[in-house]
Amino acid sequence: MRPNPNLRPERVRDEIEGRLALREVALGAVRITSEVAVYRADVTGMILWFPDFRFIWSPDNYDVRRAGWDGSTELSIPRLGSTSARR
Repeated sequence: MRPNPNLRPERVRDEIEGRLALREVALGAVRITSEVAVYRADVTGMILWFPDFRFIWSPDNYDVRRAGWDGSTELSIPRLGSTSARR
């Protein structure tokens, strides 16, 4: 590993994110939670680590346009016929 004295801080411009969530919706005996997000940002000087030809790792700055999406879904089925104590 080798330090880089010319390393600059990262700067994020034009960052935007949209998110849609559905929480604890019952469909019969099943409960559904779902979420999806889309995002984009311009990152000036993103710090990334790469090895050189001698495999010595060093950080450097790169300009990056970041965009994508992320999603998750969770299904749960409550216990049926549970023998837990009720009051």
